[in-house]
Amino acid sequence: MTPVEYMFWALYALVVFLGILFALKYAKRVYRSSWYDTSWFGPNGEVRWELVKNFSEQDPMNVASKRHSALWSYRWPLRYLIRDVPVLFFVGLFLYSVGCWILENGAHVGLKEAEKLAIIVGGGTLFVTAIGIFFNSRISSRTVNRQAWINELRQEMNGVIGNIPSFNANSFQVTQAVQHLNGRHTLIELYLNPSEPIHRAFMALVRHMYQQYDVAIDQDVRAGLSLVNQHPPNIDEWRELKSKVIRIGNVLLKREWEQVKLIA
Repeated sequence: MTPVEYMFWALYALVVFLGILFALKYAKRVYRSSWYDTSWFGPNGEVRWELVKNFSEQDPMNVASKRHSALWSYRWPLRYLIRDVPVLFFVGLFLYSVGCWILENGAHVGLKEAEKLAIIVGGGTLFVTAIGIFFNSRISSRTVNRQAWINELRQEMNGVIGNIPSFNANSFQVTQAVQHLNGRHTLIELYLNPSEPIHRAFMALVRHMYQQYDVAIDQDVRAGLSLVNQHPPNIDEWRELKSKVIRIGNVLLKREWEQVKLIA
């Protein structure tokens, strides 16, 4: 085997190795289901209310341990497969063709031809790198803006949850708490997306804890979460409802943070 062949096969092996690592990392990030997923059809898939309800009732540690230890922790959304399978096929076909070319022509390529090929590959690499820098600069600005949005939303959510009326609060205390809620309510609603069920679930649970049971926009959400139009009959149920608010808030913020990571 000539030195040129050794160089070709070394570069080829490196490219294949890096490609496999990238594919595995991509599959884990895109196709693996996490405890905060509200859909089996990808990060932006159709949300199932039973999953949202489960989030409010189950311990995230138990859900996470089950999903990370099972093969069914991976889901295969059709719209992602339609996009990724053809790309994987053509990349594999390209690498196979390159390997065949090296087998047939590697021994006949001289140093001058190898130098020319190296220049072409280097120029292509610089071009791809320049494009990557351009898009990374745009992604960076979007990531910073979304992170700032998450931080501001977390602060407002903390204020709303921290001011929930106590279990034995009288009507005057509830009224005062609702007035405090109204001061933050509009801002939180503007931060959230009304078409996102997990966002709707959070606000419906918050209003439920503030004893606002008859808000029209919450009725479908209340039915999906099996909420009843009455104050919790005992302190344990009240604490459980407050825990549900916090869990749904955890899911909401975690999903948004994962979107930041996905963009980056």
